[in-house]
Amino acid sequence: MSASAQELFDRAVAAETAGQVDAAQSLLEQAIGLAPDHIPALVNLGTIYQDRGLLDLAEDLYRRALAIAPDTAFALHNLAGLLLRRGETSSAIACWHAAIQADPDNAFFRFNLAGALELTLDLDAALAQLNTILVRTPDHIPARMAKVPILFDLGRFPEAWEHYAYRHRMFWNAYPEHRRPLPSPLWRGEPLAGKKLLVSYDQGLGEQIMFASLFQRIIEQGARLVIECEARLVPLFARSFPAAQVVPWQQPWNPVVKAPDIDFHIPAGDLGRWMQTDCDQPPPSRGHLVANPGMTQLLRARYEALAAGRKIVGISWHSAAKTYAHFKSLPLELLKPITDDPALFCVGVQYGAEGRIASSLYVDPAVDPTLDIDMAAAQLAAMDAVVSISNTAAHLAGALGKPTYLLLPKVKGRIWYWFPERAQNPWYASVRPYAQKIDGVWNDVVADVAAALKGM
Repeated sequence: MSASAQELFDRAVAAETAGQVDAAQSLLEQAIGLAPDHIPALVNLGTIYQDRGLLDLAEDLYRRALAIAPDTAFALHNLAGLLLRRGETSSAIACWHAAIQADPDNAFFRFNLAGALELTLDLDAALAQLNTILVRTPDHIPARMAKVPILFDLGRFPEAWEHYAYRHRMFWNAYPEHRRPLPSPLWRGEPLAGKKLLVSYDQGLGEQIMFASLFQRIIEQGARLVIECEARLVPLFARSFPAAQVVPWQQPWNPVVKAPDIDFHIPAGDLGRWMQTDCDQPPPSRGHLVANPGMTQLLRARYEALAAGRKIVGISWHSAAKTYAHFKSLPLELLKPITDDPALFCVGVQYGAEGRIASSLYVDPAVDPTLDIDMAAAQLAAMDAVVSISNTAAHLAGALGKPTYLLLPKVKGRIWYWFPERAQNPWYASVRPYAQKIDGVWNDVVADVAAALKGM
């Protein structure tokens, strides 16, 4: 006896759950052949097509399902995602609104709608969707984290920092082996004169460099500062903050972080809640990190000899970030208006494999920015200026006080802490941001930076 459409559909769901996507696709196609109006089969097959980049086929299936039942929420939701992927943002937003009208309690729909609204810079509307989720589900951590860049953009720093602290729950849930109880109490803004404060390891390399801009303020309050950071940063931080004790993050934990004489501790990323309460607090005017002077002088002499009177400019164009790399990075070829400028001697300061094969730039074989951050800092300090996307090189150049021309995506993939719309970045006085005017289009950004470099 031949299988019914529903039996084929049930087998397809089981196959897809087991990771057998090809089998699931075949079964769904058979089910629709038997029952062209089987809405769950239409939507599920559309999802497989969409995941495989077959957008036209997927859209046809979603619209067939909606022609039968216009309030099919997941068909509306999936169609919205497809339209957003094509750049049809307004149509995607309309689809998500329709999906929410069909299923008002679905937090996933509201979360994705908020992201689309943020892309259009309708920040208040995006925030309203996220707030609706949190009224119903206060522990919805992704919604809280999605509020962070919006609140920062709106200048609502205290509220932004409050939500930013929820990142700890995401981190500990993902890496429970990193949990550790510290015996000292959490610092909550108490007076620090005469107290010993541990600023503990937190987040990635770039964020550690950025939040280090607040360390000197702690020292100036009379605190005895202990800094725990990634091991690669220890020499650089120790030189830059000689009044502090700098220890590496490690497992088992460095005994210093649990010493009984520590009065308070705070993760580095939470310092802003007490020390950067708005965007008008100026960063250190000359940067907050100090490169190795002897190594900087040696590299500078090497590059001056090669540059023959040209300005020396460091170039970084790639991000290794798992989530946002595609949006933040650009092909090196697009930087030709800068790298081909005869008045400039361009040095690759890009970390990773991309940096080692950049034939259009001078690549110093003695510098490995991934393994030796102290050497990377000396190299950046030897530049006249740095052109970089949002990555560790940009953070490091800004922290050293180097003129830094920062290439940013318009919205998607742009990290909250760069504030391109504001006159002054709160972390780095020397960083000049240049954001895309159109999502995904870099040409005008590169042209603006090339023109700015001519006036350097």
